[in-house]
Amino acid sequence: MTKEPGIIVCVIDDDDELRATLRHQLEDAGMRVFESANGRDGVQSAELTGAAVAIVDIVMPDQEGLETIRTLRLRVPGIRLLAMSGFDASYLEIAKKFGADGVLRKPFAGRELVTRVRQLLEE
Repeated sequence: MTKEPGIIVCVIDDDDELRATLRHQLEDAGMRVFESANGRDGVQSAELTGAAVAIVDIVMPDQEGLETIRTLRLRVPGIRLLAMSGFDASYLEIAKKFGADGVLRKPFAGRELVTRVRQLLEE
């Protein structure tokens, strides 16, 4: 697998196990990963780390994904946003309207995640 040195990705999801799984998949591809359990912390992490990509779950407590996407779009210029959800596919369509550059429907394979992140970086 091709390594992606220097690529910083923020994973924002309230599911601890899923965050850890995504972190391992992205790190195996050579990316640096920062995790956040809610949208507020995720926005702050993306700002502080200079993340190139944020992967944002749509349904979360505290600050849900749509608000997080909108806030990231305003506060972190140039960041690429990948929304994910296991709920109704219409949530992902709404996420695009809020500023997501791409979407992933849960569950998805680790290879698909890494491919989508790379595609976002190339667009």
